[in-house]
Amino acid sequence: MTKRYCICVFWEKDGIVRDYFSYYLKGLQEVAEKILVVVNGKISEDSRKLLSDMGINILVRENKGLDFWAYKAGIETAGYEELSKYDELILTNCTCYGPIRPFSEIFEEMEKRDCDFWGITKHPEYPFYYIN
Repeated sequence: MTKRYCICVFWEKDGIVRDYFSYYLKGLQEVAEKILVVVNGKISEDSRKLLSDMGINILVRENKGLDFWAYKAGIETAGYEELSKYDELILTNCTCYGPIRPFSEIFEEMEKRDCDFWGITKHPEYPFYYIN
């Protein structure tokens, strides 16, 4: 079985983890062994407890450098030694909705493909497809 570590960036003006985001994280927990949520800014105490109760690690940082700097902070916090224990690293953020279908289907499909990096996106001007 492929071991995955997920770094997920979170920002919400009031620091509240909304239902759609906790649902998204539950979907990610089905394919990732460990999740680190990097909070850009603030997180409410109720939301901190919710994530903690889900078994999700939290890093709170200043909202500086947007998602890319948050990914860097997450990687540095996890540490290269820890990350080397995993086969794949998932980088995502709280602007995603779903899963509509199990994430496992996507990951199983992508395991069949010979690629080092892949992503999923849907843009109004382009159809949904995988690039290999």
